[in-house]
Amino acid sequence: MTERRIPRAVARRLLDQLKARKREIARIREPVAIVGMACRFPGGPGVAGFWRLLERGAEAISREYPRAADRAHDGSTPQWGAFLEGIEGFDAEFFRISPLEAELLDPQHRLLLETCWEALEDAGLDPDGLRGSRSGVYGGITTSDYQEVAAATAAEGGRGFYHATGNSFATAVGRIAFSLGLKGPAIAVDTACSSSLVAVHQAIAGLQSGDADLALA
Repeated sequence: MTERRIPRAVARRLLDQLKARKREIARIREPVAIVGMACRFPGGPGVAGFWRLLERGAEAISREYPRAADRAHDGSTPQWGAFLEGIEGFDAEFFRISPLEAELLDPQHRLLLETCWEALEDAGLDPDGLRGSRSGVYGGITTSDYQEVAAATAAEGGRGFYHATGNSFATAVGRIAFSLGLKGPAIAVDTACSSSLVAVHQAIAGLQSGDADLALA
């Protein structure tokens, strides 16, 4: 019976594949660290404010809408609601966004920009220092009621273009990557109520697979 030997080139290729597989498994098993956070919640602006709200067991639901005119007189609009404070405040110039573009920008887009920047600051990272890095953005975003509000004036001049980019889920995430100069994945996730959870899962998977070295989720 003759002994069959594996050609050296084939053996070397198999060994390289085995080493690569081991590195992949090690990367997947490596813990993922949360190094910075930012948030906006009714009654709890910022992480510290939200934590205090939880500690007190406070109620963030209010009975009255901010403006009585927003309530339908026929009783079809519920009185209960939870509202973010200062939603109209946005430093468009800071993010190099023109006044017209900011006007047609869905508040969700504004909040994503602000909280991503704040999360990086909370992590002690210089946002400008991430330019060109393999950092990814994974955003859970669903529904776009604001486009109905903005649609009335969208057809005027260049407003149509800004209405489209200001209400698209894709541009909500892409704008963050563009503003920060990130070169990793930029993915918008819409799975309805589970969007945030799925976005975080995708961010972790991106880190473990090596698609990104840092992730904003």
